[in-house]
Amino acid sequence: MSTNYYFRDKEGYNRINKANSQIKEHVNKIFSILEENFERNLVFKKMDIENATQISDEECLIHIGQFAYGWKVLLKTNNELYNTVSEMRSFYNKNKDKYEVVDEYGYVMTWEELEKEFLGLNEGKFRGDFEDKDGYCWSKSEFS
Repeated sequence: MSTNYYFRDKEGYNRINKANSQIKEHVNKIFSILEENFERNLVFKKMDIENATQISDEECLIHIGQFAYGWKVLLKTNNELYNTVSEMRSFYNKNKDKYEVVDEYGYVMTWEELEKEFLGLNEGKFRGDFEDKDGYCWSKSEFS
């Protein structure tokens, strides 16, 4: 089992959620009309359309890294923003009005919680491309 962690752009995420709500509202209106005019059950087709029309929030996410039992924490390099955990902390502190820390399930946490629940669990086998002087493993390529 593993969990991924991200910096999420708050404004972009809210914009996408609003758009997805509007899409869902339109789909519901269309299916209400269809259900009134047709006798067959359209529930499954409605679910397919809702899933196909959702806008992904991936563009709002900066991948921090992943925790997996038995392995060291794996961090995603981001040379434009940070190269060490210390630089990552500075990036977050300078930008916390714009970004929030979330896990892949949408749980929002503070930097302190990230340190305790993720960065503080850095024990296990090496994985990734390189290990820094603080013992963190980093990957240069994307992973999930």
